[in-house]
Formats: sequence, C-alpha cells, structure tokens
Amino acid sequence: MRRNHAKALAALAGQLSNVTVAAVFDTDPRAAEHATNLGLPLANGLTEALSQANHGSTAAVVASPTSTHAAVLREVGQSIHHIFLEKPLAATLPEAEALAAWAATQGLHVQLGFIERFNPVVRALQRTLANLATPALHADFVRTGKGSGRITDVDVVVDLMIHDIDLALWLFGPVAKVEAAGVRQHGLLELVSATLTHANGTVSRLHASRITHKRQRCVAVTLADQWLHADLLSKTLQSVQQVADPAKPGWFNEQARDLPVAPGDALQDELRTFVLTCQGRTHEVDHPGVPNAHDGLEAQRVCDAIQRAVP
Repeated sequence: MRRNHAKALAALAGQLSNVTVAAVFDTDPRAAEHATNLGLPLANGLTEALSQANHGSTAAVVASPTSTHAAVLREVGQSIHHIFLEKPLAATLPEAEALAAWAATQGLHVQLGFIERFNPVVRALQRTLANLATPALHADFVRTGKGSGRITDVDVVVDLMIHDIDLALWLFGPVAKVEAAGVRQHGLLELVSATLTHANGTVSRLHASRITHKRQRCVAVTLADQWLHADLLSKTLQSVQQVADPAKPGWFNEQARDLPVAPGDALQDELRTFVLTCQGRTHEVDHPGVPNAHDGLEAQRVCDAIQRAVP
C-alpha cells in the first residue's frame, strides 16, 4: 500500500465511526515501516491480510503496481465486496475488459482511484462548467514532470495521461475520434500529445510527459464568452474575458477574476467517499461523479486508442 493511502486511512479511522484498519500488506519494507509508524497492523502477505480482514471487514484498498491489479483484485474480490482500486483498472485493455466483466459478475462495488475528480479546483471547474449556458469549445490538459522511476511497468499514457482522459470523459462526454503523436524511450511512450474529438463537438487536447523538466498540472477551457484556467497544483481557478473597450472601437481589454475554490484534500476526500459508500451512507457523499469500474474501462479504451494512434 502506498504511504499516502496508509496515512489517509489511518486518519479516517480516527475521524469516522465504525472504521478500523484491520491489516496492511506491502512488499516494500519502507512502506511497511511507514504503516507500522502509523500504528497500523501489518500482515506478512496478501493471504494473511485477507485472513485478518475477514473477521468482520467489508472493504479493501488496493494500491499496488498496475501490473498486479488484475491478480490482486481477483484474489481480494473472492472475499471482500467493496474495493477501492488505484487507477488504472489494469495494464492493458484486454485485461481491463476481462476484469470489469468479472467484477460485474461478482457483484463487486469497485471505486477507481481517479483522484483528480476530487481535486478541489477540478470540483470548482466542474461546477462552473455545469452552470454555464454555453458549451465548451476546446480544452487543454497538461500533465508533465520528470519521472521518479518508481513506475516502470506502464507508459506515460496509462500512468499520467489517464487522469486527464478520465477528466475529459467526465466533463465533456464520450470520444468519437482520437489522434496522437509521441516520443518513446527504452521501449515505452514517455511523452504523448493527443487530440480527442468528443461526440458533442468539444475538442480536448492532452499533453503528458515523464521527461519534461517542469512539473505542470493544469486544465484550460475555451468557451465562446470566456477562458477558464485551472491550476491543479496551486488549486486556483481563473476566468478571463476580452471585453470591448468603449473608448477604442475594435479594441478589447482583458479582464481576469479568480473564482472560489473550496479547501480540501483530494486523497482524503476520495477515500472518505469510498468508506461512506461502503457503510451505506451515500446521502453523506457530496460528489456528482464517483468513478467506478465502468469509468475505468472507458478511460482504458481511450488509452488504448491513443497508444495505437501514435506512429
């Protein structure tokens, strides 16, 4: 389990009623030590963790490497109904399709870890777009930063770009056309630019890189009457409009204003949503689009189309 997930779950156990962490298992000794320092009970393997968890536990959080998702979800899903699975659903589209179908036949409740849906500035952007009378014409998604080397089993599309693919699908709907170009290093796509034409006519342009020496996370949306810019790192949302200058016919003045963004912690909020759903407390969930296995599969289908479109 990733360190941040362990920390967030330990905090939730202290905040929500009837919530305890029954067992934690991680193959990384440093992550296991971190869990111990948080006072969480360690297990020596997944089987032991499930054995400890089955004494009254109803939910599991899977934050393992992408290449292990299919096997781990199938093992966990044999005995636990509610599962939080970090994105992506699986390493490849065929794996994702098989896994989503299996989860459906098992009747599992799977929440996908598309954390950006819970980012406070994305929430503010989504609410702003939902309240506008004019549709979005175009959107730019940028996600770059020098890779840490921690993730080596999947390319930049499945690792980073999938976050923005999910946001594009959530905000603007199904995709009708995909175009893409990219740069490969050591056999993996490490930089990709893709253009998605949505069925409603909106065009999304996505850029993701693990080799760019600049960390960026932003979404810019062009509408007929304004331009919206969301910085996912600084948690700021700005609206910019070109307003006619009455003193100079044909000239425009740029007016920018900051839009309100409520404070929040995306990881805490998505795991809290998962726990509340497991407890049947959906009336306490304040989110219009909690991602599930179907959303994960749709994002994976676009990932696959982008990968195939790169020359």
